[in-house]
Amino acid sequence: MKPVWGTRRAWWLRRGHDGAVSVEFVLILPILLLLIFGIIQFAYYFFQVQQGAFAAREAARQAAVGTLDCTQLTAFVVDRVGIPGPVYVTLTPTPATPVVGGNIEVLVEFQAADFGFPFIPFPNNAAVSENAETRVENVTANSPGYNGCDNIP
Repeated sequence: MKPVWGTRRAWWLRRGHDGAVSVEFVLILPILLLLIFGIIQFAYYFFQVQQGAFAAREAARQAAVGTLDCTQLTAFVVDRVGIPGPVYVTLTPTPATPVVGGNIEVLVEFQAADFGFPFIPFPNNAAVSENAETRVENVTANSPGYNGCDNIP
């Protein structure tokens, strides 16, 4: 049988490197997996941050028109955030009693969901805190702020 490279010596040199690619792959695989799972974990975290910001903006709009009471507003925020676990909503009207033309600030806080990948930490210990402020357009008997709508889990 004639060697592939034309000489017997060249064929033996090539044969000695057969397992090198496998060894290199095994050395690179943990780093590659860490990178891929880190990208997934951080992308999901930033998605949750955006969901928190969206929920805060929508809750501020709802609070500005005064159509929802505290319980309904909190349920609205929890539905918009869409994570299992406690979601804290804090409303701060300026002045203390809501009036048309005043401002209302909504603070939404929750712990981001974790995939549990080892060696991949979350930024800010996975705490998400987003707020939104808007002008009060309507004050009704259901308007948040009258009944102490703060830190409702």
